[in-house]
Amino acid sequence: MKYLKNTNVSITSAQQQQQQQQHQLVEEEAEETNDCQSNCGETRQREYSICSSIGEQTDEEQYSNHLDEMIKNLLLKRENKTCSDCGSPDPVYASIYYKVIICSGCAVIHRKCLKSKVQSINLSNEWSLDEYQSFSNTNNMIENESWEKYLPLSYIKPTFGDSSLLKENWILTKYIHQSFTSEKNLSKLKMDLTEGWIVKKGKVVKNWKKRWLRLCQVGDKKKLNYYRGPTETTACGSIDLCQDGGAIQIDCINDNGKRTNCFVICTSKRRYLISCPSQEEMFRWIQLIRSSTNYYNQFKNIPQQITI
Repeated sequence: MKYLKNTNVSITSAQQQQQQQQHQLVEEEAEETNDCQSNCGETRQREYSICSSIGEQTDEEQYSNHLDEMIKNLLLKRENKTCSDCGSPDPVYASIYYKVIICSGCAVIHRKCLKSKVQSINLSNEWSLDEYQSFSNTNNMIENESWEKYLPLSYIKPTFGDSSLLKENWILTKYIHQSFTSEKNLSKLKMDLTEGWIVKKGKVVKNWKKRWLRLCQVGDKKKLNYYRGPTETTACGSIDLCQDGGAIQIDCINDNGKRTNCFVICTSKRRYLISCPSQEEMFRWIQLIRSSTNYYNQFKNIPQQITI
């Protein structure tokens, strides 16, 4: 009997110890579960933060890519396929202040002479949203309807083959003087005036002589006669602007001396270098001569070459 009692005590102690171990195991599992949940929560929080950060970067990249696409779409407009100022094909620059799409040559003039900010359309990362929005609702045709509203029908705009000086003269007249935005401004150019003082470089003796230049109509042709004064009736010489053997070439030119506002007339016989009292008068004479030669060449069905 004594042995059985001791056995029962041992069994009871073993059961209690086993229950304690199970209880302890349950508690440890519970702690591990809590720790795991805590760690998972922290992990999820970190993942959420990372995902949020990635999401913000993605939105920014998407915005940048969208803006890049919108800016490049400016070139897809039919009205922007050529330079606003010289007609050069496939322009890739924008004059921000004047809201026109221009070629690289005219971009240099806009930046240097007009002090306008010029942006490359291929470098969209340099654009701001405000700059894009200023171009989104306009195009070269719309802007030129304002800048060239009173441009005479006979006026010959510079082409991409003309010299940078001729383009510069045109751009200054168009934007700075705003000569074609109103009838009042256009009248200041005196485009109907066909005579005036100039200084001409001699053919043999390379000195400069003051002469009175007059555009004259002779039959269906036009000539430039130059005199010693406005009341003279006998010309010192003349320049035939309507030659059947070849086209007249005229362009702005820089004189290495002290003369300013110079332009050159090249015929099949001679090269004439002429200096005007002002930039406006040089502009007027160039247009008068270009219009005269263009009309004659169209009349004779002869292609005109006006570049040097």
